[in-house]
Amino acid sequence: MQILALVFSFLSLLLVSCGSKNHNVLTITNVNIIDVNELQILQNMDVVIQNERIIEIESHKKNEVNNSSHQIDGSNKYLIPGLWDMHVHLQWGYLSKHLSLFLENGITGLRDMGGDISFIKDLKSKIDNDVLIGPKIKFSGPPIESVSYMKMIEEMGGSVNNDIDQTRNRLVIPNPDQAEYLIDSIINQGIDFLKIRNYTDTATYKKIAQLAKKKNIDLVGHAPWDMNPLEVIGNGQNCFEHGWYPNLNNLDSIDKKTVIDLCRKNNIHLVPTLVSWMVKSVPLKELDSILSYKADPRLDYLPEKLIGKWRRISERNKAKNDLGGWGITFIEEYCSDLKNLYQSGVMVMPGTDTSGFFIFPGHSLHEELKMFVELVEMSPLEALKSATIIPSEFMKISDDYGSIEVGKIADLVLLSGNPAKNIENLKKIDCIILSGEYYPVEKLNSQSN
Repeated sequence: MQILALVFSFLSLLLVSCGSKNHNVLTITNVNIIDVNELQILQNMDVVIQNERIIEIESHKKNEVNNSSHQIDGSNKYLIPGLWDMHVHLQWGYLSKHLSLFLENGITGLRDMGGDISFIKDLKSKIDNDVLIGPKIKFSGPPIESVSYMKMIEEMGGSVNNDIDQTRNRLVIPNPDQAEYLIDSIINQGIDFLKIRNYTDTATYKKIAQLAKKKNIDLVGHAPWDMNPLEVIGNGQNCFEHGWYPNLNNLDSIDKKTVIDLCRKNNIHLVPTLVSWMVKSVPLKELDSILSYKADPRLDYLPEKLIGKWRRISERNKAKNDLGGWGITFIEEYCSDLKNLYQSGVMVMPGTDTSGFFIFPGHSLHEELKMFVELVEMSPLEALKSATIIPSEFMKISDDYGSIEVGKIADLVLLSGNPAKNIENLKKIDCIILSGEYYPVEKLNSQSN
């Protein structure tokens, strides 16, 4: 009986397959595929997509009749997996109606690093139900904060550099005893990972890290600076943001090697958000002038509320003419550390900290990848890998995303330039394929207007 059932099941699948042949089939012909796993180019290939998945990849056959419902000529073009920006704040940037800014820059996936859970869940629901066209989103919900930081926010009227009342978008864990209950309260709402910004004390941090391991959920975020680096790396936090960690400058050569070895052993990933540091090195008067006269054309496509927030940040900092005093020397020193870690095998992923000051949604990821090439000395294909398959593997979704392979969801970007020759060719976008659906870049651009 079991064999008969299997036979009937197979025949049913076959009939469905035959009945739907060439229905919703998209073929990209004669295209050069960027293989981000092997860092090579597969020339003159045909990629067949049915519904949302890649069903066939084969060498291009000239003059062969193609019965696809939609066909794209990929001659002299390059096909890459969709990019991921691994550090954004959609709610804090008022970006729910500006998701096309990411798509038109080839970004088909976002990791949201802090905000209201209901906001992100509503956004994801609208994307899933085709009310909005937007990237895939993984999210943390409210970042974990210390009692002292929340007191500071409250004293400033509920905001630091943001117009949204941040007291409603934070999770305060005051001591180890309350950690599990509070963490469960957000895990049960469907978050993808825990994001920590500040913590009350070492015991609370360690408890949070232990709970993340116990509940099999990633712990990412800011580094606890007053703890020994070796102790932190072994605790369970597996991704450090903004380049704060690990700091190798004050370690001797033996300790540096130990830190790097532990990072590799514990599969530590770094999201340095170099572009956010670079902004802090530019004299504020220059940025304020650009804001005042809208001298950067990218400003025309941003939410007015975001531009207004940037203007208020600029006004508050005018007296000292900087945003923290981080000069080019600091960035060069930090990138030296980052290069050392990367070349020693520690994984690095791109993130922008979008909605931060002068971080342009979508565009700034390309600036980040360019800095990976110029300052961290990645090859262009290594930088591309850092934005595609490495994030997918880190988030444990590489069965569906991150590379161009049969069976994977077709989140793809077609380029008119070779990114292996110049990382800036990633900006030469002809179209994107999002879950198997074709979107010419002109259509995406019109949504931003």
